Amino acid sequence: MSNSSSRLTADQHTLLESALASGSGTGAVTRSQRQKIREICVAAGDRARRPEQLLVAFKISLTELVNDAKIPLGDERSALIDRFVSVFIEELYRSDAATRMTADGDPRGQESPLTIPPKTPDLSDARL
Repeated sequence: MSNSSSRLTADQHTLLESALASGSGTGAVTRSQRQKIREICVAAGDRARRPEQLLVAFKISLTELVNDAKIPLGDERSALIDRFVSVFIEELYRSDAATRMTADGDPRGQESPLTIPPKTPDLSDARL
């Protein structure tokens, strides 16, 4: 899995490294970290790769950086990775939605991919 489609660019990797290093210690993704993750998404530019490929590349780079930072396996590490991946997905689709706007700012008839249905009573705790 070492081909270029499964890797962030050097600039994107540097942004991610900076975002990871700028943590607040509170557990939440900071505004600064979110901005850097947004820049990674914007740097993807014309979307030569599908969003799924970008997500894989992001996760690979994030895992490498977390390993390099010697963050031990466990709940804190998993939570950190989960938070960064969630923000990346939010920003990726926010960036994608912005590129689907027409010149006058109207959407091209597409709904936001982040539409979340309302919680259904009695089904929210169902187990499969």
